[in-house]
Amino acid sequence: MRNTAIFYSDTVFWHVWGDVLHSFETGEAAFQQVFGLTPWDYFAQHPEVAALLDQMMTDWTASVAPTVAAAYDFVN
Repeated sequence: MRNTAIFYSDTVFWHVWGDVLHSFETGEAAFQQVFGLTPWDYFAQHPEVAALLDQMMTDWTASVAPTVAAAYDFVN
């Protein structure tokens, strides 16, 4: 959870959540409103944030993979 907490609190996404009302009112992405870029373009320009996203997603996958594997019937 450490990387998730850092990603959502100490990076650009804190600013995006601050403008989430824009998304509710317009249906447009708050990220683009705040930074003028898609998230993927932003990550391309900020590899340190992209690396944190990668680690966060790796951590999350590792935390849920055993439960998913135990619940799925791979035989059929």
